[in-house]
Amino acid sequence: DQVVEGDTLVVHRQPTFRDGDLALIVYEDGTTGVRRLYQEIHRVRLESARKTNSPQFVNRVVVIGIVVGVIRQY
Repeated sequence: DQVVEGDTLVVHRQPTFRDGDLALIVYEDGTTGVRRLYQEIHRVRLESARKTNSPQFVNRVVVIGIVVGVIRQY
């Protein structure tokens, strides 16, 4: 379930997510990332797809789409 540098992601464009979805997102500063999302009471928990980073917490996130596939070239 890890995403590594060089992977090509297949993304279904949609603005919403369900808990645990791996999503392509836009942060408030305009940068993008791929994170697993969890809605909490007053915030969204963002977990790294690489599992090496600590979770981040934000009040709002813009979802570009949900990752539905990963293409990896060996």
